Amino acid sequence: MAPRLHTLFIGYGNSLRRDDGAGLILAKNLAEHWRRQGRYVRCLIVHQLTPDLAFDITAEDVGNVVFVDAVMTTRDTTESDLTIHIDRLAESGRASGVGHHMDAGELMVYGQLLYRRRPPAWIVTVPGLDFAHGEGLSRPVRRLVEDVAHVARQLERCLGLKPAAPGDPRPSPGPDPDRR
Repeated sequence: MAPRLHTLFIGYGNSLRRDDGAGLILAKNLAEHWRRQGRYVRCLIVHQLTPDLAFDITAEDVGNVVFVDAVMTTRDTTESDLTIHIDRLAESGRASGVGHHMDAGELMVYGQLLYRRRPPAWIVTVPGLDFAHGEGLSRPVRRLVEDVAHVARQLERCLGLKPAAPGDPRPSPGPDPDRR
């Protein structure tokens, strides 16, 4: 029997650099939201993307990968300019030399090269205003991240998923088995 495909959320960033933790929080919130709707998901929360994650993204039961990260905005960005973006990762790309930073596209290439599998992948970017040392999100970014239902609907459209119906009788997939 073929495994039930699920969406793998990978939230990354630094929760000790204020808004840089927005990707971590949104990934966790999206996974919990979808799990409550009966969708099959896994969620990994990591400080940064590393080559060993190629194993997780190429598992045979992964149907889609969703990377969630915060991005720094320009100084002249206003609260009304803040928008969460969802983009499909390009199928092309190449792996660079291993360094101190790896992006989502490079990680997908590693998965293809090492494990001969590359599930469809998207990146959700949360704009950040405050990347100073400290915990907690700035108020405008917190508001964006808290609107998880809106982001989940946008993501469903991007992934081509049917919206989950209220009271959908699908079984719950249970707790997140693999949180780092």
